[in-house]
Amino acid sequence: MRVPQAPLGIIVVMDEQPGVVRDTLDAARFATLQLDSGTFVPDGVPSRECVRAMIDQLLAATDWIAARQELAGLGVGIFGSAAGGTAALAAAAERPTAFRAIVARDGRPMLGGSALGGVLAATLLIADRQDDASVAFSQDAMARVQGIAELEIIGATDAGTAAHVANLARRWFARFLQ
Repeated sequence: MRVPQAPLGIIVVMDEQPGVVRDTLDAARFATLQLDSGTFVPDGVPSRECVRAMIDQLLAATDWIAARQELAGLGVGIFGSAAGGTAALAAAAERPTAFRAIVARDGRPMLGGSALGGVLAATLLIADRQDDASVAFSQDAMARVQGIAELEIIGATDAGTAAHVANLARRWFARFLQ
């Protein structure tokens, strides 16, 4: 976990390659807690059991954050990519008041649509325009989430994509965690 002086909020990062995103969030004075989503998706194809394990890890991390005195009063957000994005939305549906903001990149349609109605957190969905399943899931999720929801469709093969995603996440968390 990284905690800067006077953090603006805390973001749980569930991304197999968190480098640019986490560094950008750290530079913007957000505390970050990195969870290893790769542990749950060893062959690259997440099963429902893998996603459930990721949800449980996110909820356990949330409990751990709540018990930390130095983090008391900070808004909590989640940045999740691929199966981590799906798990972020599911965790927010299970604990609607635990999270203020979610950024989910390239989520997958493993989460029942009705469960998304429990998501109250401000939700930014980021989808690769070349990934029809991710775009469709994100459009459906945006319509079902009860909180503020926006969709950004990007080109994953464009130069600077990681930095672009990181900046979208930074702006979203700055808007909703402060």
